[in-house]
Amino acid sequence: MYMEFCNLTLSFVPTFVQQQKSAGRHVCAWTVNDLTEMNWMRQTLSIPVLTDKPFLIDQMKGHGKKI
Repeated sequence: MYMEFCNLTLSFVPTFVQQQKSAGRHVCAWTVNDLTEMNWMRQTLSIPVLTDKPFLIDQMKGHGKKI
């Protein structure tokens, strides 16, 4: 298993995620504790998120939809 940790500014994230997915890597985001960021990562980037605030998961748009 290969794992790399990155901290990127949001302007680079869509390109970075696409590059990693194209290379066959799985991408996820953690520690996402903001509902707006959760929705953006889930809907725009189609990546799973990990959070310290699991109660926010039920409030996410499209909750329960597999990505």
